[in-house]
Amino acid sequence: MTSNRKVFWLVVASILTLVFIFVSWLFFNKREPVSQGRKLSEWAQEVKFLDPDSLPLQPDDSTRAIQEIGTNAIPYAVRWLSTDPRDKVKAQCENLVDKFNGSQSWFNFDTKIFERPPKWGWAIGIFYALGTNARPAIPQLASLLEGSDVNASRGAAEALSQIGVESIPFLLNSLVSTNRNAVELSICSLQMLGTNSLSAVPTLLDYLHRDFQGLGDDCALALFRIDPDSPDFLRAMIQRIKTQFPRPTFATYAVLERLGTNAIAAVPLLVDIIEMEDSLLKSGRAVHVLCKIDPITGENYATMLKAEIEARQATNQVSHADYRERYFRQNLSTNAPATNHQNIIEQ
Repeated sequence: MTSNRKVFWLVVASILTLVFIFVSWLFFNKREPVSQGRKLSEWAQEVKFLDPDSLPLQPDDSTRAIQEIGTNAIPYAVRWLSTDPRDKVKAQCENLVDKFNGSQSWFNFDTKIFERPPKWGWAIGIFYALGTNARPAIPQLASLLEGSDVNASRGAAEALSQIGVESIPFLLNSLVSTNRNAVELSICSLQMLGTNSLSAVPTLLDYLHRDFQGLGDDCALALFRIDPDSPDFLRAMIQRIKTQFPRPTFATYAVLERLGTNAIAAVPLLVDIIEMEDSLLKSGRAVHVLCKIDPITGENYATMLKAEIEARQATNQVSHADYRERYFRQNLSTNAPATNHQNIIEQ
């Protein structure tokens, strides 16, 4: 009797285990939502990000398909933002294979087998397509923003900016977080939201003044997008040049360039930076920005800089990076269009 009872309970336990495994499989392998016969991930790969300044906006087929799927797409988008543990294993394997390939030349393994699907990009495309309709995801995204998964945090920040103004209260909370990465990403998201982020200006100005955790440049670029005409912002930028004197960062120069004649108060400081160098090539960026703020003063220095470059080329004296000569020969002109500040930083 006892033996039969053990067998009975063993059978029951086995059945329950199989049921649990089956239910778990169903839960973790739910089929993706489908629209027009295609899976969500297929549509997400084809989303085209349109410039909001290019009106009228005409959503493409993929955007419309994701909008038809609606909030059912959110759980997948949130999951795809996070780093899949299997992707981490693949990355480790790829690193090992790269080391092996680099250690010898007689045989190379193909690392394409380790390529990871760009699920992060799919998720951003979904949030872009859904826009404000993705608002139910905001609490989860805010949590990811504060998390330790760097890729997920970055994706959450961009997703929050795609959702729009309803994300701002959560971004403001992250702006005063003790997590530096969350603060930095919140600044970027608020910058992307532009003038809708006016409520963040006092905190950003404070961070700019203090260069809080080394994020002063990020704050300057964000404030330029959010409230460029603010007298407080202009004063803060002048103070930042003084603090960074005589080597302002690329971001500082970029913001001053885009402010143009509104940054006229910066002219004496830029002239001091130019005059203190023994070669105009060393202060070429200051000359370029000065041309945008005060064309008359800037053109005088631009003429001298061009003459110095030509003299150096004539005597084959190239003591500075070649890219500076190419860049400033092309851009030192009061008639040249202002360069986008992000392009300036990348050059």
